[in-house]
Amino acid sequence: LLNRPLDTPVPAIPDSALRFHLSISEDEAVAHALAHREELAAMDANVGVADAAVGLATASFLPSAAVAFDYGFQGQQIQFSPNNDYWTASVVVSWNLFNGGRDLARRQAAVAEPERARVSRQEPEDKARPSGRQA
Repeated sequence: LLNRPLDTPVPAIPDSALRFHLSISEDEAVAHALAHREELAAMDANVGVADAAVGLATASFLPSAAVAFDYGFQGQQIQFSPNNDYWTASVVVSWNLFNGGRDLARRQAAVAEPERARVSRQEPEDKARPSGRQA
C-alpha cells in the first residue's frame, strides 16, 4: 500500500490467510487464562482473608490467658545475692461472657463475608472464560 496512488484498489486478502493453527486446545487456553489472571489471585486472597476473619471473630467467644514471670534483684545497693533477689509469677485469665451481643453480631457479619467474596470472585472468572476461548 505504500507509495501507491490513493485511487488504486486494495487487494482482498483471502480468508485462508487469516486462519492459523493453535498449538493448544480450547480447554487449555481457558485454563491458562484462568491461571494467569491477577484479579482472580487477588480475589482468592480476599476469600482467604474473609475466612481468617471468621476465625478471628469466633475467637472472641473463647477465654484468653496470659502468663508472666519476673525475676530480679532489689535493695538499696546493687548486690547480686540470694538475699536481694525476688521473683513474681502471675496467670491472668479473662473471659467476656456478656458483651451485649456485639461479639455474636460481629461473628455473624464475618460468616457472611467469605460467601460474598466467593460470589464476587465468580464475575472476573466468568469474564476470563470467553477471553480464553477467543485467544
